[in-house]
Amino acid sequence: MFLFILLNFIQNGKGITSERLDETFWSGMDKDSASNNRNVNIRKLRLLLKEIGDITLKNEKSYWLLDIGSEVFIDYATIVSLLLEDKLSSNFDSRRLAEILELASQGILLPNMITDWIDHYKSEYSGKIINFLLEKSKTVEVQRDLVSMQKIADVVLLHDDIDEEAIRLKCIALYKLGQKGLSKSRFEKFRSDYHHLLNEYPPFTYEELIKKL
Repeated sequence: MFLFILLNFIQNGKGITSERLDETFWSGMDKDSASNNRNVNIRKLRLLLKEIGDITLKNEKSYWLLDIGSEVFIDYATIVSLLLEDKLSSNFDSRRLAEILELASQGILLPNMITDWIDHYKSEYSGKIINFLLEKSKTVEVQRDLVSMQKIADVVLLHDDIDEEAIRLKCIALYKLGQKGLSKSRFEKFRSDYHHLLNEYPPFTYEELIKKL
């Protein structure tokens, strides 16, 4: 429940309604039972948050939200903020790119949590990371920096291990860095994973990938 409130609050800035909480966690109960369960869990959650410190669960204008102090670091919130910051800027910022790469290199969102309601957040998070990084890979700054290109490819492949554009970047960067054997073996692993998941091979070969280099 805490994660549901947190993710919604970070995403939309206004939190989640009691009705939405009841629909998500107690959909099989009547209204009174769902309300009682919610209230019990809210009380328990508030007690747990006191042990963390500078974070408080509040209800404002019928929305449950979190008052998060500056001492509490949430990597998901930081990435969302950095991506928005980049969207509003017209300049390439290597510091911002490096910070996003560092945070996104932790992998997919909440990898050990499996439940229906979280799939949307996982997919959206990885999608934003992938789109941002692949867009940055097209910039002159990254095209001139093979190490950054390789880092971008690595992070994208963490979020989608059969992303075709990412494996192109990875193999090209390795090849140009003189690691031709590693470049070829990395492609072969990608080809195997691609076939395992989709029951078909990638629409391009390694030779086609590097022939224009």
